[in-house]
Amino acid sequence: MIVRTLTFNPLSENCYLLTEEEGLRTFIIDPGCSTLKEFADLKRVIDENHLIPDRILLTHTHFDHAMGAEQVENAYAISTYAHYLDEDLLVKMQHYLSFFGFEQKTKSVHLAGYVEDGDELRLGGTTIRVIHVPGHTHGGVAFYSPENKMIFTGDTLFCGSVGRTDFAEGSAVELSDSLRRLMALPPETVVYPGHGNTTTIAFEQKNNPFLQ
Repeated sequence: MIVRTLTFNPLSENCYLLTEEEGLRTFIIDPGCSTLKEFADLKRVIDENHLIPDRILLTHTHFDHAMGAEQVENAYAISTYAHYLDEDLLVKMQHYLSFFGFEQKTKSVHLAGYVEDGDELRLGGTTIRVIHVPGHTHGGVAFYSPENKMIFTGDTLFCGSVGRTDFAEGSAVELSDSLRRLMALPPETVVYPGHGNTTTIAFEQKNNPFLQ
C-alpha cells in the first residue's frame, strides 16, 4: 500500500491517501481541507498521480477531519462512510465551523453507508479492517491493514499522546478500552494519527506517558 499524507487547516489535521500497490484505486481518509487552496493541493496530488478515488473514510466526524468531504465528493463523484454513532456530528458541522470561527460554508455530508467494528474493506488485494475505538467520539474508528502492518487511528492515538475526552461526545472509560485494543496489535504496526507524526505501536507502548 502507498500512503500519501497532506496536512490541512489551522488544527494541522492529517489527511491520508491510501492507494493500492498494484493499481490506482484510493481511499481518502479524513479530508479536512478548509480553504480552496488546500482543496486544490489535495486535487493536485490526486490528479498528478492519476489516482482513482474510491471513497471517503472518516475516522470520526469532528469538523477538522470532515470539512472537505463535500468538495471531494463533488469533484470525484464518490461517497463518504463513517460510523453511525458519529452521524449527528456531521449534521451539526456548519454550527461547529461557525462556532470555531471558520468562514467555510458546507452542507451536511450525507453518509452513503456506515463502517462498523469488524467490517472488512477491500482495496485491491488488501483488506482494511474497521476497529471501533470510541472515546474521543462515540463513533470513532480506526482503519487497520494487518498485511501492511499499518493503522489509521484518527484522534484516538497520537505520537506521545491520546485523544481528548472532554467533549460532550467523549468518554475516558471508552478511550481506555479502545487504547487497550490498539496496544494489543503487533508492535511493529505503523500508526498514522489524525494529527502529528507517524509512530508505531511499540514506541507508544514504551514511551507514551498516557499509556504507562
